[in-house]
Amino acid sequence: MKKLILILVLCLGVTIAFGQVDISSVNNKMSKSTAHSQQQAEKKTPISQAELKAGIMENIRKTYPDYKLLEAFKVENADGRIVSYEVMIASNTKKITLLYDKDGNFLSREYIVNPIPTFHVNDLGWIMPDK
Repeated sequence: MKKLILILVLCLGVTIAFGQVDISSVNNKMSKSTAHSQQQAEKKTPISQAELKAGIMENIRKTYPDYKLLEAFKVENADGRIVSYEVMIASNTKKITLLYDKDGNFLSREYIVNPIPTFHVNDLGWIMPDK
């Protein structure tokens, strides 16, 4: 009787284990397709500092006085209307991407992290950086 119960429990466990759907992979696929369709509808065009709204440069000068402007983009929708501005700034040690709305109001900031270097040991036993 104990063996029969044990076999039933094992069969039930195997059935449950193989029947599960990984919800995170489904959500991940859905978010990628949504982002891809949104990306197709929006066009990102490089612009000069002079083309930025005055409020954007004022905000950068006040908030990030030690940073320099690297790149600026205007993001337009399919109709050609400006949706937002994306600005990349940098100091000696950090890079930041700033997002502003069409009126030049600050929306968000994203720190750009340099990848962690990887190393290997060569034939002589020396630790060398990967290229």
